[in-house]
Amino acid sequence: MKNQLVSVIIVNFNGYTYLKKCIVSILKNSYSNYEIIIVDNASTDNSFSLIKKSFSLNLSKINFIALKKNYGPAKARNEGVKKAKGQYIAFLDNDTEVDPNWITNAIRLFNTDNKIGIIQSKLLLLKNIKKIDYVGELLGRQGFIKSISKYGEQDNNQYNKNHLILAAKSAGMFIRKTAFVDAGKFDPDYFIFMEETDLGWRTWLSGYHNIFCPSSIVY
Repeated sequence: MKNQLVSVIIVNFNGYTYLKKCIVSILKNSYSNYEIIIVDNASTDNSFSLIKKSFSLNLSKINFIALKKNYGPAKARNEGVKKAKGQYIAFLDNDTEVDPNWITNAIRLFNTDNKIGIIQSKLLLLKNIKKIDYVGELLGRQGFIKSISKYGEQDNNQYNKNHLILAAKSAGMFIRKTAFVDAGKFDPDYFIFMEETDLGWRTWLSGYHNIFCPSSIVY
């Protein structure tokens, strides 16, 4: 399993302070075969130069893509995937931090079924890790998106089983690279919001299924 390269893609826009903490947590994770790709949407806070200075000893793990303007997260993630070498893609928001086994447990689940397209990590609130941010979404009977959990709901392990989902939130999700290509990548017309739901829908239509992995935790 350790031989499977994972490409971690983080979109940044004027978020150096958050991004630094995110990278620190990734570098402490238990899975060794990964690369980090930071896609910057024309930040004005010197994010790139500061990150390069802060992580000068880890630059072999970190790749940088500088965009000429703020294209939004959807297009920026697509640009990151173009450079990605991994067979699995992990998307993170820059204001997240990860559990040490975040990658390991997701890849273990991917290896159980080659038709798993997307994995949703368990998203917990960084400022109160006993409360839930998100565990995936479904399509409700009236055609609206329905979150499986309530935002801020106490985490009492009530969602600690794998369950099928319509789509994942890109704050902390994985996608098989072949599934990403087959589904047609993110639609850049969704500048921000709903781009992940659209991708999840098309991943299902491409013959894959999407699943929640409670042991892969992102804060």
